[in-house]
Parts: sequence; C-alpha cells; structure tokens
Amino acid sequence: MTSGTLIALDLAPQICAAISRRGQILADDVGMLSNLPKLDSALTDSEIDALGALARARLPACPDWGRFFAEKVGGWYLQDFAGRTPSLEQAHWLIDYLGGEGADLTTAQFRLLMQVLENLETCPDELLAFARACLVRAMGAEIEARRPQAGRA
Repeated sequence: MTSGTLIALDLAPQICAAISRRGQILADDVGMLSNLPKLDSALTDSEIDALGALARARLPACPDWGRFFAEKVGGWYLQDFAGRTPSLEQAHWLIDYLGGEGADLTTAQFRLLMQVLENLETCPDELLAFARACLVRAMGAEIEARRPQAGRA
C-alpha cells in the first residue's frame, strides 16, 4: 500500500455480526458504524443486508440506533435505489427488507418506513397498505400490553 492510499474495507457486516453476537446495540457501535472509512457515501449491498439483519434481530438498542438506521438505509433507498417515486418492484423490495407481510417491525424498522413514506412524491398502494397494517399491528400490541392481566393484583 502506498502512502495516502485509502483501502475501503467492507467492515460493516463484520461489525454488525459482532454486535449481534454480543446481543446489544450500544451508542459506541452506532458511532463506529457512522464513521467507517468509505470511498463514497453509497452503501454496499453487504452493508444494507448487515444493517437489515441487525435491525431484524430485535436487540436492545441505544436511542441513536433507530435514527442512524433510518437515515442510512432510508437515504440510500431514496437517493441511490428507488428515488422519490418508487416502482412497485422497489416498494416490494422495501416490504421484503422489513420482514414481509405480517412483520412486527422494530422501532428502527418503523422509523425507516416512516422516513421513506414522508419523503416520497408518489407511493405504490402496496407500500401504503403494508405501512397501514404495520401500524395497526403496533397499535394492537400496545393496547394488549396495557390491558390488566387476569390474576394480577
């Protein structure tokens, strides 16, 4: 390696795997993922996959995680992948990425979905229906969690 040459290593997948094995997403982890050296700002396929897997792992996470995940993946989706007028195929990609029909989204995943929806000029009906169903499931879970349990004093 010559002096002044930056080698872009795809470290995010290894970092995400280590975080997942540890079982908790810390603020330092988010800082590390935020500051990885890259030749350009676009996410690689392996970074997108690793971040998605980490979000789906449902680990306890620091408050910065949801914002970071939504900004990184949402920015990539809106700028580099689908733009502000996604096709049906691109909408289906996002639905599948978030866990598919019937998925119970994590806070980070829900933030991503909301960020994308807020910034679209047009939205396929399937993506709107998916978002609506996710919201209904989340509201139902919240209502169920607040119900008094039988036999509790």
